[in-house]
Amino acid sequence: MLNGIKAARARGEGLASAFLGYMSRKLSNSGRARASLSDLVWSFAGMFAAVLALGVLNLHVRDWPVVGAWHQQVGTMLHQVVG
Repeated sequence: MLNGIKAARARGEGLASAFLGYMSRKLSNSGRARASLSDLVWSFAGMFAAVLALGVLNLHVRDWPVVGAWHQQVGTMLHQVVG
């Protein structure tokens, strides 16, 4: 990435235009195979599992001894400052 930006700067392009040109070339996907359906399904399954795990952790984190007490203490301190 830095070599491409350095080459663009040597051609006289600005930093922002060099970066945007680099990103547009990366995102164009020209000459490369597209992602297969299997890759897309596995990517979706991984993202879904990660979001589900974070949601489950969010439900149970207040029951943990240290985190729950810290969360309650910060909440009351925040109410004292704001309210």
